[in-house]
Amino acid sequence: MRSACRHSKRFIPFYLAECLDKEQKALDNFEKIGRSNYTAVKIRSRMTALKATWERCLQGHAALLKAFPPDQRDAAYFKEKHIETHEETYQAALDYMSECLEELEPCPPVANLPERYMLFEIKPNT
Repeated sequence: MRSACRHSKRFIPFYLAECLDKEQKALDNFEKIGRSNYTAVKIRSRMTALKATWERCLQGHAALLKAFPPDQRDAAYFKEKHIETHEETYQAALDYMSECLEELEPCPPVANLPERYMLFEIKPNT
């Protein structure tokens, strides 16, 4: 899923525009590695970088919300809800990376987890 959202860089501060661009390109850049070259370490590294970038995007968005009261939010960034479009892109990229990681390192079935991870005791039917 690719976002068609393009923000007006004249309106958005440079650091936020840069974050949003990085976030938007994260999945494409990840896919360029090539599925056969994915390793758990590479996937986790990309996921960590994506999460950090998204956090910077949210901080920039919060700064814009603080700088512009609701009655002054007439720019396309606000009206077209660009942050929501970018959040969808972020979630899609993170989901895809998580699925790739799951393929390399499947989660163990609950029955195979050590007892210390159990939230409640499972008793066999007798």
